[in-house]
Amino acid sequence: MVFETVKLADLEDNEVVSFEDEAYTLTVSVTLTVAELKEKLKKDNDATRKNWYVVQSQTWNPDAKRMIENYIKNEYKEMPDDWDDRANDCITEEVVQKIQSILDKAFESETVKQYWILKKKIEI
Repeated sequence: MVFETVKLADLEDNEVVSFEDEAYTLTVSVTLTVAELKEKLKKDNDATRKNWYVVQSQTWNPDAKRMIENYIKNEYKEMPDDWDDRANDCITEEVVQKIQSILDKAFESETVKQYWILKKKIEI
């Protein structure tokens, strides 16, 4: 993936950054502000060898309706014509809400819902 490159000096001190340990492996346990990174670079020469990125926090939430639609679409490949219409007719709003409730409970952990995406590569 090709990222826009930005100079560290051009970033705001409150922007959040992180680094890759290996190709495309983001170390989310180590997020710093630009100000913290600047201080770290003064004290830790190894930090200059890392691939640093501006990162952005994201939140994922399960979506019962989309899950059901995908399930029916996938199953339809093996089913007779019009089966998808009949299957969709079985899915009421009450059914979607019950499944959504189960998914919300199953995926309530922030460790699965919160993640970071790389936005820009930082030139140190």
